Parts: sequence; C-alpha cells; structure tokens
Amino acid sequence: MKDTISSLKEIAEDREISLSYNVQDNINDIVIGDSCLLQTILSQLISGAIRVNKSCQVDVIVSYLLRRIER
Repeated sequence: MKDTISSLKEIAEDREISLSYNVQDNINDIVIGDSCLLQTILSQLISGAIRVNKSCQVDVIVSYLLRRIER
C-alpha cells in the first residue's frame, strides 16, 4: 500500500493536492487476498479522488470493519 500511495503522491503534488493516509492500529501488516487486485482497486480509487478533487486534499483511511454473519 505504501508503494501505491507513494507513486500517486507525486501526481497529487503536481496538482497541488495533499495526499495522506492512515492505517489504523487494528490492521495487520499482512492482508489475505489478491494483492494485485487490492493494489489496482486502491490505485483507481485514489486516482479518481485526485482527478475530481476540489478541496486540495485526499485522505485515505484504512480500517477494519467487523462483518456479522446472519443465520
């Protein structure tokens, strides 16, 4: 995730947009899943936010949401 943010930070700075991210404490360093797909999704979301941004700031917050299984 840090690499994705770093590569997009340059684009944001060129457009005078502040790009910051916060990974909350309850997130492990290892995420189980398709890392390439997660990186692509994250990159597209942040790129879109930079592209349509009017407030000069993009904040990315990563947190864990507990999923309830209904029976």
